[in-house]
Amino acid sequence: MKKKTIFKYVSLIIFIGCSFILIFANQFAGNLKKYIIYYYTEIFNPIEKNVFSNNYNLTLSSIEIDSQNIYGGLDIFNDRLFYIDGRGNFFEIIDENNFKIITLPKLFTGFENFKKDFDQENTNYKLFSIKDISFGKHNEKNAIYLSYLEYDSINICYRLSLSVSTFTEINGDFIFDDFLKIFQTNPCLNKHPLNNFAGASAGGRIEKANENEIYLSTGDFYFDGVNAVNVVDNGDYGKIHLINPNTGSVKVISEGHRNPQGLLQTPLGLFETEHGPQGGDELNLINLDTISNYGWPYATYGVDYGKKKWPLDLKNNNHKNYNEPLYFWIPSIGVSNLLFIDNNNKYFEAWENNLLVSSLKDKSIYRFKLNENQNVIGIERIFIGLRIRDLILHNNKIVLLEDRGGLNSKIYFLEKIIN
Repeated sequence: MKKKTIFKYVSLIIFIGCSFILIFANQFAGNLKKYIIYYYTEIFNPIEKNVFSNNYNLTLSSIEIDSQNIYGGLDIFNDRLFYIDGRGNFFEIIDENNFKIITLPKLFTGFENFKKDFDQENTNYKLFSIKDISFGKHNEKNAIYLSYLEYDSINICYRLSLSVSTFTEINGDFIFDDFLKIFQTNPCLNKHPLNNFAGASAGGRIEKANENEIYLSTGDFYFDGVNAVNVVDNGDYGKIHLINPNTGSVKVISEGHRNPQGLLQTPLGLFETEHGPQGGDELNLINLDTISNYGWPYATYGVDYGKKKWPLDLKNNNHKNYNEPLYFWIPSIGVSNLLFIDNNNKYFEAWENNLLVSSLKDKSIYRFKLNENQNVIGIERIFIGLRIRDLILHNNKIVLLEDRGGLNSKIYFLEKIIN
């Protein structure tokens, strides 16, 4: 073989080898950059003052509580702020530096039997929790409502339940009566064929409708007609219920919901947020004039996990037969609860009559501006840097409950700096 030909082949091999090295180095550098960004933002996740939009002069402070941060929620009674975690530990949050432990009566959930029967190695059992809290009235007495998962160890099945405890307040202290169960979903659900238990799809948000009634949302627990049997069409799941605790009456006001995470009554109407499958998180304005259907599981703007379609809505156009969402997100933001800023709040006057929607995955608050016809005319993403499970307005501050994946509970206070 001639030297020139040998040189040509050697040069080609060197060129190909160098190309592979360059491609690998570039890919490695890109991955290294991703890991550095992830490590800085996800592991350290620094929260500094004034890291929000330049349009607002905001600051963030926090308090940490030694409790199990699995779901739970925030509510206010007599201008006092309260928090319950997913295991029933109850606290009054006095300020950014102080909290008070409050003892509630025993609430039977069957958690220990559930954990044993559903395999302790399956970490999904941790999602078997209290979902929300709401203060209200029951038979004209002050009351606290809890939504929670309840286990039937005889039939080896679980459901979402709602219980109430009335109380009297003496010198700031509470004297509670025993919890009384007023609602439970049917049918009782057995182990899911794919993952035993999909507790993250329970719903369970409580919202006051009026002096005598409350709303309760229920999820589908992943029993959607694709991944398991459909319990949305023939059960209490995937719905918003209107419950009168005094009479025991229960009425469905809307259906076709996958996993409701937020529920809020406002002067503009009743708003609901829910998780889609992969993509398709929704913000809905609930039509209270009739029993409205929002499509699930037959209509979604998302797709099945790991696939490019949803088998029951292949063209993403079946919402033409159901109520359209007011807004949807692709990709999903992990939408959570809602807050409405009325026109009497001088601290957040830039958000007057706006709807704030919090998120888990996206770690942001979305500000929605609606017109007189309740159409969305503007959206602003305000990055906070926290997985926000719940939010509420208290003492001119927006209180945020962080979802910390089982770490100690942490509650943040977002406020405007007054110059």
